Amino acid sequence: MAPGVLIGRERELELLTGLIDHYPPLGGVLLLTGDPGIGKSTLLNHAESQARERGYLVLSVVGVEAETAFPFAALHQLL
Repeated sequence: MAPGVLIGRERELELLTGLIDHYPPLGGVLLLTGDPGIGKSTLLNHAESQARERGYLVLSVVGVEAETAFPFAALHQLL
């Protein structure tokens, strides 16, 4: 099986695609939570690809354990 193949995630993919297709032009936020190893990154990568294909500007950050004590570390990455 190739990396990134989503088996049994049709419901989640449909929900993500629906959210992307119906988001207002001013943007929005998607928060995906869950236990480690259940495919959150793969779902987010799919959502990012779908949004970019539709012309959205996608901003993302990556959490770094060493920066957990820094307030607004994610905002700092974006800027």
